[in-house]
Amino acid sequence: MATSRSETGKPAPYKPRHPEKTPFFAVLYHHFDEFKAAHEERFQKEYGRWRAVIDKVVGKYFQCGVFLGGFARLKCPDCGAEKLLALSCKTRGFCPSCGTKRAVLWAEFVQEKVLKPVDRRHVVFTLPKLLRPYFKFHRDLLPHLCLCAWNALGEYFKASISKDAMPGAILTINTAGEFLNWMPHIHGLVACGGFLPNGDFESASAIDAKTVRELFQAKVFSILLEKGLIGHELVEKITSWKHTGFDAWIGPPITDTKEIVQIGMCTVRAPAASGRLIVDDGPRVKYFAKGTRPDRDIGGLFGPPSQSLDYLDWIARLTLHIPDRGCQLTHYMGVYSNAHRGKQADRESTPHSDASPGRARSEPEGDWIKARRKSWARLIQQVYEADPLLCECGSKLKVISVIEARTQSDVVGKILVSIKFVFEVFQLPAHPPPVPVGSPEPDSGSADFYYF
Repeated sequence: MATSRSETGKPAPYKPRHPEKTPFFAVLYHHFDEFKAAHEERFQKEYGRWRAVIDKVVGKYFQCGVFLGGFARLKCPDCGAEKLLALSCKTRGFCPSCGTKRAVLWAEFVQEKVLKPVDRRHVVFTLPKLLRPYFKFHRDLLPHLCLCAWNALGEYFKASISKDAMPGAILTINTAGEFLNWMPHIHGLVACGGFLPNGDFESASAIDAKTVRELFQAKVFSILLEKGLIGHELVEKITSWKHTGFDAWIGPPITDTKEIVQIGMCTVRAPAASGRLIVDDGPRVKYFAKGTRPDRDIGGLFGPPSQSLDYLDWIARLTLHIPDRGCQLTHYMGVYSNAHRGKQADRESTPHSDASPGRARSEPEGDWIKARRKSWARLIQQVYEADPLLCECGSKLKVISVIEARTQSDVVGKILVSIKFVFEVFQLPAHPPPVPVGSPEPDSGSADFYYF
């Protein structure tokens, strides 16, 4: 694991975290092939057909923070010491470590590029259990949930603020429940009003949750009917219930930008946390509720909420939430959209400025994060409170080379042999020791990475 801050309060030197020593990595490493072989017979009915993106994402995860996947060589110009830093996988919606780093970058992006100094609310839109499977077997519908939530909010604001005032929201698709059950829902950070063309902000009255919920419900029904997935009989059945299962939770106004961003960070992280998983009795694992730490909270008469699953069930739940390729999980709406921010930047650029209208266009989140990954050392320091460029002698390490397994596997192997590195995965109960050689085939995707 990475070291924490020293007693002086300054970041300590970074040390490899060794994800292969965790149950999270070990269960996947030892049993992923078994899960894939059993998927059609055991899991397809409940979880849907096998998706190629699962192979790609899990394959990349097996090399995240592991020297077999490649590394950067660092050297101290003063004492001559050398250090290796393993590369990270950058997978979306899966790797807990990369999810945390992505959340930190997202927080910086929205504070620097998106949010305005006005009150915001945290809102959550949820669906009845009866309708959730439609979004599991038709994942292309997930972005439509964001549109349903945005249109419901937009119609409410249209009746509450001036006609030319534009609201703004950041909406994020989440699919995981407390124990990784399938629970599609939308988290939103919503401005409490609308922005006028002159830049002024017009506050709205308190958002009525019942009205927004009913608008959201009608729009979800409309999409499912339009796609031919449900009939009017099911709509009538659900609407006849006292509690339909639809909900729109509207939080109180939040003025502090840091507070609203902290809430948002929780919604853009990977759905599973490695620290909440432990090995249970037999070939099983136990996954704990949010806000608990097994190494701290287990014991006593009443333990924290948890669920026990066999290895393959755990992998099935975990991989269920890997987003499809190209699926945008976070959507910027209204004044927060890329298009609106770009137009605003164009208007603010003057003929005498160096920035032409084309250059002033708003930068999308993906491009901004890609560029910011170059500051990988600062990012690791923020997440782990440990400086990857700090030598034990106190000097700054320098990057002398970057070696990727997918292009230089022979070089990686020779260096690891020279330092007598042995790849040892966490030993699961009742399972023969793994052979510490090789790793899954390196992914042939982009070489855009940051170090870890």
